Amino acid sequence: MAPPPASSADGTDSASPKVPAGSLARTGADTTAWILGGAGLLPAGGIGAVVVVRRHKDSGSEQAKSDETN
Repeated sequence: MAPPPASSADGTDSASPKVPAGSLARTGADTTAWILGGAGLLPAGGIGAVVVVRRHKDSGSEQAKSDETN
């Protein structure tokens, strides 16, 4: 079993990183733009795929219709 971390006279862990006084905690909010961007790309990619498939089906059906009439 590992020994508990040593603590200094003021009761803080000596293993914790030293941060300047008055600095704010890091919340991870800097990744919000990446998350929103990714969330926007997923529906855009899906819509693009549907448009491509529908155009492909439409162009094939016109050729089939012209073959039937000739």
